[in-house]
Amino acid sequence: KHPQYPSAIYDYMYVLTLKNLVDIVNRTSNTKQRNLHYIARIFKVYCFGIVTDLYGDVPYFEACRGHFDDNVLPTFEQQDIYKDFMSELQTAVDSLRASEKIKVKGDIIYDGDILKWKKLANSLHLRYAMRMVKVAPELAKEEAKKAVHNNGGLMSSAQDEALVKYV
Repeated sequence: KHPQYPSAIYDYMYVLTLKNLVDIVNRTSNTKQRNLHYIARIFKVYCFGIVTDLYGDVPYFEACRGHFDDNVLPTFEQQDIYKDFMSELQTAVDSLRASEKIKVKGDIIYDGDILKWKKLANSLHLRYAMRMVKVAPELAKEEAKKAVHNNGGLMSSAQDEALVKYV
């Protein structure tokens, strides 16, 4: 039994994963790397979803930005996290373009396949809408409808799974 075990995912997710995703989102916001920017936003939502599902009230809106804005004491919030997830995922689905000239390189999950990223975003959108059913049933219903009818569709087979293949 390790005393740090209950916080292991929290610690590693913020330090290793989310910090880098927030950095990518920040660095690609005004570049020609349009699709990379929105892919990073989708994956950021996925990772923050893991953290808030496990720990509840966590830093989100101000998290991992200390090296940009010197805020090393982000506020903990959960009430609006899922709502922002919906907004982020909708924006990503609406903004990703398979026709972009600059292709996403180094994508170890979907090898730059924009349609698969849209399916993941829509499926996450539906997942997080379902998380809100008891707290905000009308909003949950509205967001679930959006996710189901969004451009790109939902994940429908094992080929759509977001996996990192280890050698």
